Amino acid sequence: MNALPGYPAMLAKSGPLPSDDAAWSYEVKFDGIRALGYVADELRLLSRNDNDITRAWPELAGLAPAHPGIVVDGEIVVFGENGLPSFSAMQPRIHQRNPATVRALAAAAPATYVIFDLLHIGDRSLIGLPYEQRRALLEQIGLQGPHWRISPRLRGHGADLLAESARLGVEGLVCKRLDG
Repeated sequence: MNALPGYPAMLAKSGPLPSDDAAWSYEVKFDGIRALGYVADELRLLSRNDNDITRAWPELAGLAPAHPGIVVDGEIVVFGENGLPSFSAMQPRIHQRNPATVRALAAAAPATYVIFDLLHIGDRSLIGLPYEQRRALLEQIGLQGPHWRISPRLRGHGADLLAESARLGVEGLVCKRLDG
């Protein structure tokens, strides 16, 4: 596997909604497992605690190969029949490593890797770039597949989006400074 540098997960903090919507991007807060994806010849998924969780999610392996290699940040989610994230549907897989059991669980409740940031591409770290530029690069590389996708950006007023997320029954919003 091509060597890609390690990155810590950038964790969200709770706080008030931004007052200047034009300076922020909004995304759904998905209820799943945070994972950094190291995508080169193969896929390697690391939890926010730096544990290798790749074997638990075989349906995500098709994200690789990527040339040049990339490092992405995202959330592994299992969507329920209602189309909403279901943490309870993914719980049986969290610590499961038996290959036959993992395959059976993946067939019964396949996961989706919802990617929301691009941290590295080729030999270049993108951490120093503003979020808006990283997001544009992420959208340009077009990560769309049967079990992975880019997190949709939500447009509108933060308070309205938060109210809609509550109405839909999702965890909430993640607000990202465009220049952050």
